[in-house]
Amino acid sequence: MKKYSLRQAPEQLSHGDLEEFEQRGFIAFKNVLSKTEVADLKAAMYDTCLNAVNGVELGSHILNTYHEGAYLRYVIENTHSRLAVQFEEGINPFDKSIQKLDVKYRKLMNFINSDDRFKKLAIHKTLLTYRDQLFGEDSILFQDMALSKPAKIGVSKPWHQDNAYFLSTPLDKVVGIWIAVDDATIENGCMQMIPTSREDIKAYEHIIGSDCEIAETDLDLERKEYVEVPAGGAIFFYGMVPHYTAPNRSNHGRRALQLHYKGINNKDVSPEEYDQIFKTVEGQPAACPHIRGNK
Repeated sequence: MKKYSLRQAPEQLSHGDLEEFEQRGFIAFKNVLSKTEVADLKAAMYDTCLNAVNGVELGSHILNTYHEGAYLRYVIENTHSRLAVQFEEGINPFDKSIQKLDVKYRKLMNFINSDDRFKKLAIHKTLLTYRDQLFGEDSILFQDMALSKPAKIGVSKPWHQDNAYFLSTPLDKVVGIWIAVDDATIENGCMQMIPTSREDIKAYEHIIGSDCEIAETDLDLERKEYVEVPAGGAIFFYGMVPHYTAPNRSNHGRRALQLHYKGINNKDVSPEEYDQIFKTVEGQPAACPHIRGNK
């Protein structure tokens, strides 16, 4: 089992750090955020989930449900913004016996402008310093989500490349920041990543299995690394790096925030155009089927 070795977050990235990012496609540090900042984010998550549940009755939010196997999945959306809270399958957010709804969700989507505590992430000094060094000063934040694996019930996120979900080019100018809000360990579903240099990035075909995913037989899983990140730590990575998180069968939940950036000169193209860009070495369209031009 290969484990990535985290270092203390420096004030600025060194030449060696930048070289590691280019050669491996990701880099990670501990203590990027302070304990106080992490506590504020946890409180903001709780308030967001509680406000969403209460907002359904008040009329500020709407409830959507859909079946996933034998379970119902609940999604609550704000009627005045794009904020949405997706709860884990089998979790009814209106069940009064359920405590701490902020650790029972699967995703918070489009949260960054919903709370001042979240807004601070977009202007966080260390995050911006690293972003500028790794991605460029003109990088644009275009997606934000919070990802959760509730204790005992958190499901896996299969192997995938984030670019398979987007339509932005060039491919090497789409990058992500993954921030641990709880300690992310092997037991509760930390990131597993396959190091990939910028020169070696390629698209893998994404199929529909339990999710939009890469077939494991297409990957060299002998090269994967477990990236355990304590609360407040962060991973910075290219959108072309294959990664995976296992289900959480432990007694400890695992929450994280993820921000995606793209270059200021990136172009969002049509699904048909993307089929010609995000494709396998054999020339087959490789993005998630729901955004392919021929699906």
